[in-house]
Amino acid sequence: MSMPITLQTQLMSITKEAKNLGAAAIQSALNIANALGPWLAGICLNAGLGYSSPSYVGVIGAAIGIIFWRLSVSRGNKKALSLNKNLN
Repeated sequence: MSMPITLQTQLMSITKEAKNLGAAAIQSALNIANALGPWLAGICLNAGLGYSSPSYVGVIGAAIGIIFWRLSVSRGNKKALSLNKNLN
């Protein structure tokens, strides 16, 4: 339950002048994720892959999310480092 709040706070710190656009983007992303997970799990069940297949869909979705998070963090760290160099 705290993840959307954390994402919203992070996005608000990144989007200095476009806070409404950032808020709309994070809300859209969460709505897409909430619809995409069950839809993909339903496809797996409908294809006859068994009742454990939705778990694999969840694991794959979480792995993709972690990859995007890691890319975002590393990009943010590089940006912060370049800002620190400019200040010094």
